[in-house]
Amino acid sequence: MEEPKSIVALDFEEYQCNFEKRQACERLLQISIETAIDICSLFVKGMCLGFPGEEDGLFDKLHRAGVISERMRNKLQKMEGLRNILVYEYARDDAGLQAVTDGATVILDWTKISDDWRCLYEPCLSEDLAEVARRAGYVHTHHPGVQYLVYVAPLEYVTPDLDQDGDGRVDPEKAGASLAIQHPDWLQIGISGRRAVFYGTQPGMPFWVCPSCEDAWVTPAHLEFRKLALRQARELARTGIDGIWLDVPLLRHSFGEGWRDEWPDVGPHARELFRERSDVASVRELALSTHP
Repeated sequence: MEEPKSIVALDFEEYQCNFEKRQACERLLQISIETAIDICSLFVKGMCLGFPGEEDGLFDKLHRAGVISERMRNKLQKMEGLRNILVYEYARDDAGLQAVTDGATVILDWTKISDDWRCLYEPCLSEDLAEVARRAGYVHTHHPGVQYLVYVAPLEYVTPDLDQDGDGRVDPEKAGASLAIQHPDWLQIGISGRRAVFYGTQPGMPFWVCPSCEDAWVTPAHLEFRKLALRQARELARTGIDGIWLDVPLLRHSFGEGWRDEWPDVGPHARELFRERSDVASVRELALSTHP
């Protein structure tokens, strides 16, 4: 700990103004945090608590095994969050320089807004919008001519660490983070009446749905959700980014091995919207008459 003491700034003003001290402090802090994460990973591997490469949930595994206290788990999670910010400051510049070197003119980035449903609400929305504005400003300042875009999957929300025991259901203590539990009326509904929510241990899940993940598909026909999503898009457009990459804005017809030919959405919100805009009594009647 003597090395950090030798370079620490006397006060915050000196930290802000002295580039060398700031860079040295941040780099040493990043290395220290990564060392702590590596030690936790070795414990997880040695105690056979799961895959140590899955950093998300690493500290939860140690807490459940009684290796660390809840207070220490929370502290380590905050340290990890700080490490991610520090890493991004370095990686962002490297990525931008590499993009310019390779002749690329567009950077497509990923943030919490990209697929975390909780960022439809405050405080997550404002916090992430501020981060996006900071990133966009950085790219435009340091790499003129390079456009900065943000990835958004408006109808699919993937939430990790909700099914830690792999039973295909949300763990009771994780219910507050589950879109399917908090907003079941938002979900697309198939012709069979099933809701479009999936978990990583179910057969045939694509690579982006991790083993502990919940993957929820939302209907654009739900008025509350639609208002929230459009507000988020408007606010995102005001951050100074050059564009939004909208991925998979679709109704999920087939997904994995257990969701096939479902012809969504036949939920009440979609049926009501369909009736308003057509002469057919119900989506289900139309689907059954066309594909008996």
